[in-house]
Amino acid sequence: MATHLYKAFSNSETVSVTQWYNRTRTSISSYANEVDITDSLDELKEADVYIIAVSDDSLAQLSVDLPFTNRFVVHTSGSVAMHDINKKNRD
Repeated sequence: MATHLYKAFSNSETVSVTQWYNRTRTSISSYANEVDITDSLDELKEADVYIIAVSDDSLAQLSVDLPFTNRFVVHTSGSVAMHDINKKNRD
């Protein structure tokens, strides 16, 4: 899902991808010449929106691990409620 979103956003004239996070940098390393990539949550840059595109089982924990609060965080799962995003980013 994340790869499809990145490709769609990179073709858009109105959307700018600031950074791409993945737990393993090597799996997105082929995009390093196009966008800033990181495998460290502590290195996440400020953005207007953060999109979580992970497995349903990983979503809740990743939202807990995000090192910030009061940011606009969304997810791509069709089977997980929006309330599964940690409340620190739902105010």
